[in-house]
Amino acid sequence: MKVGVIYLPNKSAYVGALLPDIHNGAFDAKIWYRELKEGFLKNTEKLEILDFVVIPGDFFHTKISANSDHAKYALKFLTRLMKICADKCAKLRILKGTESHDNKQLEMFDGLNSVTSCDFRVIHTVEAEWLFDDMYVLYIPEEYMKDKNEFYKEYFEHEYDMVFGHGVVDKATFVAANQESETTRSQAPIFKLEELLAITKGPIYFGHIHKPMQFDRFKYVGSYSRWAFGEEENKGYIMTYYTPSTGDYYDEFIINTHARTFDTVKIEYQSTVFNKSEREQVEYLLQIAEALTSDYLRFEINIPEDYPNPSLLTSMLNETFAKYSRVKLKINNNSKLRVKKEIEEKVNQLLDKYWFIFDKNMEPEEKMTEYIKIKYGKNIPLDRMRYYLHEEILTRKVAVSK
Repeated sequence: MKVGVIYLPNKSAYVGALLPDIHNGAFDAKIWYRELKEGFLKNTEKLEILDFVVIPGDFFHTKISANSDHAKYALKFLTRLMKICADKCAKLRILKGTESHDNKQLEMFDGLNSVTSCDFRVIHTVEAEWLFDDMYVLYIPEEYMKDKNEFYKEYFEHEYDMVFGHGVVDKATFVAANQESETTRSQAPIFKLEELLAITKGPIYFGHIHKPMQFDRFKYVGSYSRWAFGEEENKGYIMTYYTPSTGDYYDEFIINTHARTFDTVKIEYQSTVFNKSEREQVEYLLQIAEALTSDYLRFEINIPEDYPNPSLLTSMLNETFAKYSRVKLKINNNSKLRVKKEIEEKVNQLLDKYWFIFDKNMEPEEKMTEYIKIKYGKNIPLDRMRYYLHEEILTRKVAVSK
């Protein structure tokens, strides 16, 4: 397999565009459409050759109302993309993504393939397709099942030119669990990277993780737009060129130059800024906010444990930046964290000391004996404890009742 060999768009290579995780509904619909129109749509319109476009999941971000701007611009985008594909004789495929995002809303697009000249389909469940006469592909939308191996067994016994999917592979579980703009459902299957590579001649393109990542021939394209902090990396889409006869391919990442910027400035607990007065600290952060040109800015402030008045500083910061819609605060009061940690340590010490109280295999009289031994330093024989708890108490109850 020759990886990285450049093939110009010609008859020997199929030209495709991969546009995952566009998340209609995640932020203002007009901004969402403008980014796609000025970037992806204009770029694809200019291409001399385009054979296929695949959107590997998460077309939507949440449930949208039919009368909302999100619905209006979703249809505006899709109809324009379908016209581009029809004009260039390109095939268009949209895969179902995370259920909590797409929410079965892709089903409303199913009927469009009968009223348009564009070869268009929505892929709701795993399936293989001869996308072209000499190009066999596998689609893996996000689905939830009890037995992953049994569910995919039939499809993982064949070889494919390319695989398009949405979900998590074993090499990316940590990233999937910690990205701020996306959540991973516990029911979602985790695919073995080596298993996917073994059944694929060419590249594998997945959606779900919003940060571009690559493992051998497997790639997460990343989200097209940026709407959350912690994603300072470039956003965009991929153009791929694939030759079925050899399995050779080349792809390039096209940056979305219209993506909004989200930057984080960290003020660590050892910073000298905490040596200043509260008013000076606030003014210092205001200067940073005014100097940076980011669309959105987050201050992550770690107040030292020994800071004299953390509540005053927190109050002043919240009050000052409340009127700055583009600025967010994440304040960690380490003195509170220290107290919380101390409490947790004391609780853990008690649990270690009196572990037997929660032991379901111990009888009540055994627990009482152990407790008195630890608490008061007295050893009471177990049979004596049984007498106290049962016979002695029972005798007193009978005497009182008489």
